[in-house]
Amino acid sequence: VLSKVGEIKYRDLNGDGAITEADRTIIGDTNPDFTFGLTNNISWKNLSLSFLLQGSVGNDIFNGNLMDVQVANIGNIPTDVYNSRWTADNYENAAWPKATGGYNRTFLLSDRYVENGSYLKLKNISLSYRLPRPIPGIEQVLFSFTATNVFTITNYSWYDPEVNAFGNDSSRRGVDIYSYPSSRTFTFGLGLTF
Repeated sequence: VLSKVGEIKYRDLNGDGAITEADRTIIGDTNPDFTFGLTNNISWKNLSLSFLLQGSVGNDIFNGNLMDVQVANIGNIPTDVYNSRWTADNYENAAWPKATGGYNRTFLLSDRYVENGSYLKLKNISLSYRLPRPIPGIEQVLFSFTATNVFTITNYSWYDPEVNAFGNDSSRRGVDIYSYPSSRTFTFGLGLTF
């Protein structure tokens, strides 16, 4: 008999004494309560600034990346998982099971993988400057700088809460299984009008 001390315990929802498919229940909702965006263009003399803030509130994300975190043998264990694992001193606040030297641990899908997906993101910001006195033979000179995906404010534990591991499949949105995070880009530009 294997010891269950320090292991994950699953709730028997139908009370039949076994964890089966009959114990399934809804554990999250990927639909946000609302989404929002704010954009603005500000100009002063020869400077122009534009930005786009976007966000989502009230949606859940299934963080399938955590399914590979087994807290077993010598596999990669994220620092926050290791520090919040079950120990004799941390049994009341443990978020993860005890570390083990074996490979045979199996975790069931549960609400431990569901996280708050709310976020606020500075999606785009652009600053441009037009030279006040053009160079002879050049009508206009414009310098510009644009940055995308500048910052994200979220409690989501993985890389990017703006995820969709299954592309355009709207029935499986809000699932993060090794989704590539949005790229942060910086672009400098020079525009000349002759």
